[in-house]
Amino acid sequence: MQLIHQLEADAGFERSEIAEVGLSIRRDAAGVLALAPAERPHPDDVARVVPFAEHGVRRAALIAAPGIRDLLLGGRRPLDVQVLAERDEIALGGARLYFTARVPLVVTRCEDDASCGVCGEGVRGCDAVTCTHCSAVTHAGALLDGEERDCFAHRGCCPGCGLARGDFEWLPEIEPGECGRGDGGRG
Repeated sequence: MQLIHQLEADAGFERSEIAEVGLSIRRDAAGVLALAPAERPHPDDVARVVPFAEHGVRRAALIAAPGIRDLLLGGRRPLDVQVLAERDEIALGGARLYFTARVPLVVTRCEDDASCGVCGEGVRGCDAVTCTHCSAVTHAGALLDGEERDCFAHRGCCPGCGLARGDFEWLPEIEPGECGRGDGGRG
């Protein structure tokens, strides 16, 4: 899971991993925002993004620090604890942060005893893509016997959840100076 963020109005978007300990959104005395692992509470914390699992699905919650008035989620003040939806916008001053559980896909050598979600053959020792949303595994290149099989490219989407490759590469489209509003499908 990641936060896609633009901490300064004229900066480009960056991605920050949400570690198992969570991710703190901090504001120093000068009002400068930063992201840091949420290993323990810090006096500059404005909010924390904390990961959890629900019925095997990776999710995250936004926990607002007491007394923070300029924190918005989807254009509204959040509850003290709010479960985040895909592409939810977190706004704080001029900064924009977007939650995503869809981390860009990477081809790696598979060490698990999984089967390809497209062809059904084993993927151990083969180049494969593991869906960062549902954990389905798909061949994506070299096989053990030296042949090539790119089931993921052939299908173009995840066989487990149906998400297309572009769903994992999403970045917000905000013009400089625009206040953008991601509502995570809340309308």
